[in-house]
Amino acid sequence: MRCLPILTIADQAIRLPLCDATAEALCCAMLSVTGTSQGGPGARDSKATTELQRSLAESLANDPALSLWCALQSGDQDAVTIASLASWLLDALPGCLLGEGPSACEAKAAGASAECDSEGLYELAAESVLSAHAALKSSAEHGSESRFDSVAFAQGLLRGATAFGGEKQAKVLVQQLKHVEIDEPGHEAAVTLEPLQNAELAQYWERTSPIADRVFELAETLARKDVLETRFAAQLQEEKLQALYTLAAGAGHEINNPLGSIAGRAQLLVRDEPDAQRRRTLAKINTQAFRAHEMISDMMLFARPPEPVRTDVDLAELASNVVAELKEEASQRSTVIVCTQPPEAVPVSADPSQVAVALRAMCLNAMEALGTGGRVEISARRVQRNGHGDVAELVVRDDGPGIAPEQQNQLFDPFFSGREAGRGLGFGLSKCWRIVTNHGGTIRVESEPGQGATFTITLPVEAG
Repeated sequence: MRCLPILTIADQAIRLPLCDATAEALCCAMLSVTGTSQGGPGARDSKATTELQRSLAESLANDPALSLWCALQSGDQDAVTIASLASWLLDALPGCLLGEGPSACEAKAAGASAECDSEGLYELAAESVLSAHAALKSSAEHGSESRFDSVAFAQGLLRGATAFGGEKQAKVLVQQLKHVEIDEPGHEAAVTLEPLQNAELAQYWERTSPIADRVFELAETLARKDVLETRFAAQLQEEKLQALYTLAAGAGHEINNPLGSIAGRAQLLVRDEPDAQRRRTLAKINTQAFRAHEMISDMMLFARPPEPVRTDVDLAELASNVVAELKEEASQRSTVIVCTQPPEAVPVSADPSQVAVALRAMCLNAMEALGTGGRVEISARRVQRNGHGDVAELVVRDDGPGIAPEQQNQLFDPFFSGREAGRGLGFGLSKCWRIVTNHGGTIRVESEPGQGATFTITLPVEAG
């Protein structure tokens, strides 16, 4: 009998069985995830995700061994439900299955539990499912929640599933399930499975599948594919940036000299020019020459930014200073720009000048989206993330026209124009993205057409 990947608990190697029906369901889920996430995890359709989760939940409800394995592997057993286990499993595939599970005899030779032979697995599954239905019936949740969303059902299922580890390891498994009340006699006798339910469960555990033996091979192949795609994307991005830097360096050498001559000549002519209209024209020539020079500098910054010179920075104070600098420009646009001060400092280890450049670009982008009028709000806060360390966030929110979903993936590309949504053209947001990622941070965009946009810059509190 094939087994799920090994569980090491209290120095004991424990194997839980993997029946053909479950293995087939895992194969289908892995192939479905691969087929629906070509654009990355965020590209998966929500309806497809819901269907995949429900399919996995059906397998978990019929396979107590898989439910127990997921509960122990996920590490989160507080108020666990079949639905939450299905969600974890969908996100963890295929990586959680890496390494082919040995057969029962191989597991026994390796010292792992193999006391559950294939003939007795259905009986163990039936007892565990009975326990789950009994717990659901006796729970106050019954009638208000489905078995997938019921904590009681999941606890009953996991309580019975410990028998799959064999007599020696059952106590070890019980100790790991601290949220499950083990000693609740009488539950098993409280209900019986309907004949149809019993027949379906027996068919589930006794059926055979020609693709079941390939489940671990498929997981390894898909995981390797993900690694190769990630490496390829990273290498491609690096080569694109190198090509952009080479272009910017050449452009800087070949174009900045004539730009300097144009700007210098315009400045000389404007001194002695008595006509007001011509003075304005010459001043505009000078301004545009410097604008072209700045775009070349931004291109070089995007392709190869300088390493941050980190110091201790209060993000709240930095945001306040940037807003003060932009007050006059916002006033000219009849735009209200405000900075909400948190109750306490928001310290991070960062380059203050670079972060200020990024935040300024973000604010200018928001004002560009508004055109005239409107409101831009900036705030800083510290966010606690259990198990992952604290992070600091800078949030820029505007009440402009919003951003269409198809534009959001391109917002940080150099020279991408989002003018349909009122966004500008150039290196503003791409420069911001480059600075933030160079600090080990991320930028998140939340927007709906007609409902404004919210940009959230997340920075690690300490240097990575």
